[in-house]
Amino acid sequence: AMEDLPKNKSLGRILNYFHSQQKTTAAICHGPAALLSARNEDGSWIYNDYKMTVFSTAEEKQEENIGALNGHVLFYVQDEFQHLGGLVHVEIPWSANVIKDRELITAQNPMSDKLLAPLFLQSLIENIWVNRLSSQSQEIELEPFSPSAENVTTLFVGLKKASFTGKLSNRLVSHVEL
Repeated sequence: AMEDLPKNKSLGRILNYFHSQQKTTAAICHGPAALLSARNEDGSWIYNDYKMTVFSTAEEKQEENIGALNGHVLFYVQDEFQHLGGLVHVEIPWSANVIKDRELITAQNPMSDKLLAPLFLQSLIENIWVNRLSSQSQEIELEPFSPSAENVTTLFVGLKKASFTGKLSNRLVSHVEL
């Protein structure tokens, strides 16, 4: 994620498209490094002035100091985001932290996964309904979505019903069927 994705032009075009269409985009831990590939035609970063988080420089340095990386990273994503105009907020190392700003959802580290998942799913569901409403001129009231370990093990969002082994609550299925 730290070496290939920040300079991947194809990924940059995908992120630019998602950004222009306000489609939900989420990244956790080192994944936000991929956002560095998203540039405007003038070379400026499309996420300038977005509130966000990422695996912090402090966490990265701790990993380097204990030898977990067998060396040092080429750059710190937190510092690069700040340099490009991202409004970066990180919590103390290894604390869960998730930030949503417009279509972008970022999570600081692996401990943030349980906070990221429901926010990401809710945003996807809202995006589906907003797109559907814009083409149908109807009003639909959305219920807050909060999955728990008891009622969600697998989730499919899409046009086709998937065949799978797992369980979904009836409430969840009613939110995501298209």
